[in-house]
Formats: sequence, structure tokens, C-alpha cells
Amino acid sequence: SSARVAEVITDAVRDVLGYPTNLVRLVDGDELHPVAITDEAERRLGERPVYRIGEGTAGRAFADGETLVYDDVRTVDDDYDRRTARASMFVPIGDHGVFQAISDDRAAFDRTDLRLAELLSGHVAEALERIRAERRLRERETELREERDRFAALFENVPDAVAAFRFADGDPILRSVQRALARPFGW
Repeated sequence: SSARVAEVITDAVRDVLGYPTNLVRLVDGDELHPVAITDEAERRLGERPVYRIGEGTAGRAFADGETLVYDDVRTVDDDYDRRTARASMFVPIGDHGVFQAISDDRAAFDRTDLRLAELLSGHVAEALERIRAERRLRERETELREERDRFAALFENVPDAVAAFRFADGDPILRSVQRALARPFGW
């Protein structure tokens, strides 16, 4: 699920990059909702705001598709809670959401951290895209199954005699016969 993939990224950033305070927000309509958060981030941040796309730090990073790094969040003028962190990094996850890492240290995120976070976010975006594609495929399969069942019910219950053909080299080949036609002709 998308939520499970988001949990994997928060765990990976905690364990691989060494930033225990991080979270993932995924798009729902025109908002970014927090869906995965490390225990340390939960403890320190408490209730996390929902950002509208284009608003706030996470919303701007997502809307612009560009990573935002703040060496000192006290310089940010957008109601960012400066009591919970000193530095912060916001990395878009394709068109799915945004990842955020937080540190108590000023200028905590170097180029290596940035590259690794962007690389990880790229892989997460691919995983989320596969989930989205699989969901669309299952929905389409369900629609096709329902359409086939409706057609089969119509085919069997129409009061007139009906047969389905396909053509091979211009000759009709009988594929199926409705009961009203099968009985009189013994098919």
C-alpha cells in the first residue's frame, strides 16, 4: 500500500541517513497529509499540519517539484514551528507527495544527504506509481468483468434467438448460442 511504502522511506532515512526525525506526506486531493512518521518525529512534532499544495514549506516543495533545504528554519516566514527544529529538508516524491527530514543542527543537510534523499524519493515515487498502475488495472479488470457479466445476462435472457459469431477468412464461425436459439435447433 502507499502508506506502507511511506513507512519504508521514513525507516530508511532514520536508519541509513541517520535522521530519526522525518515524515512523509502524500497527496489527497489538493492537500498533503502526513501518512508515515518516525517515533522521534511524532514525539517532537505532535500533531502535524495538513499542507495545501503550494502553501507552506512542504506544499511549495511539492508544487514546484524542487527540494527545499533550510539551513536555519528561523529564516522561514510561513508559520513554520521553529521550536521543533533548526534545519529542515523537503523532498518531493514525484506527483505523490513530499518527504521531510528535520534536524536540531543548523545546516545539518549536506550534498550527500540531499542526493541520497532525492535518490530514495525517486525510488519511492516509482513504487507508488506501480501501486497506482496496479490499482487502475484491478479497477479496469473489475469493470470489464462486470461488463462481460451484464452482456452474458443480456445474451441469455433476451427473448429473441441470438447467436454470436466471429469471422475466419470471411466465413462465420459460431462462438455461442443463446438458449432460445439452441432449443428449437437442438444445439
